[in-house]
Amino acid sequence: MKQSLLAARYFNTTAEEAMDGLIASATPRQYLISVQDGTSLRVRIWSEIGLEEAQMGELLDWLRGVQGDIRSIQSGSTNAHDHASVVEKWVAERHGIADLFLEQLDPTTSSKADMEPELSLGVLGGRTVMISTNTLMFSRLQEGVFGLSIAQRGSYLIEQLRRA
Repeated sequence: MKQSLLAARYFNTTAEEAMDGLIASATPRQYLISVQDGTSLRVRIWSEIGLEEAQMGELLDWLRGVQGDIRSIQSGSTNAHDHASVVEKWVAERHGIADLFLEQLDPTTSSKADMEPELSLGVLGGRTVMISTNTLMFSRLQEGVFGLSIAQRGSYLIEQLRRA
């Protein structure tokens, strides 16, 4: 377990360095999104410009996919080989979403000001560079190299190979 914590700290430091510039120059905006199942999702997004409705729909669909991937990873229904496929999906370029930092906020927190993020996600150049929950840390370490640390499951260094 100690190795996983050390890896998560390293991956977190790398992700913080990547996102610091974006957060410093972007404007945070809070959104309350109604979901089809009658629930709502509260997110805080740092971006240069506000997102349009079409972009929010795309972002919501993608966020749900990421959450499903995280549940699969944390439940143990994926293995180390599957993790590379999940990372490949996460880092695929997103159309219409260039640079942003997103926090999905815990809806059970009583005060809006005290809301803690359940999930943090960073996108630079249309590609995911960081995903963080209280039990998972993913970050882009350098071009084509990613770190994934999963509480009580281990840490992985994943290299994206170019196909000829």
